[in-house]
Amino acid sequence: MAKSSRSKTIDVECGPCKGTGIYKNFAEPDGVGVVCLNCNGSGKTKLTYRPFTVRKIRDDIKTVRLSAGSFIVTGIGPKGRSVSYKDFLSGKMPGKKR
Repeated sequence: MAKSSRSKTIDVECGPCKGTGIYKNFAEPDGVGVVCLNCNGSGKTKLTYRPFTVRKIRDDIKTVRLSAGSFIVTGIGPKGRSVSYKDFLSGKMPGKKR
């Protein structure tokens, strides 16, 4: 079986309207819905993805650490103990500081 890196597209349930085609939130009065702008009332949207075959290698990384997150108030960037990138590729995960 040949490996393919081609993108695939499938129909999925529209998130904003939960597949109904009608959007209702705080701005709409009681009993009133609007045609969903995301799916134009169809209840579905397209998802394009590339099937995973193998984890790709990065040549710009030497060490790997845990992430502090992406919310600036609680912290961003690396945290904890590091592992070498080679060890990470072998399955070892970085740890928290003791």
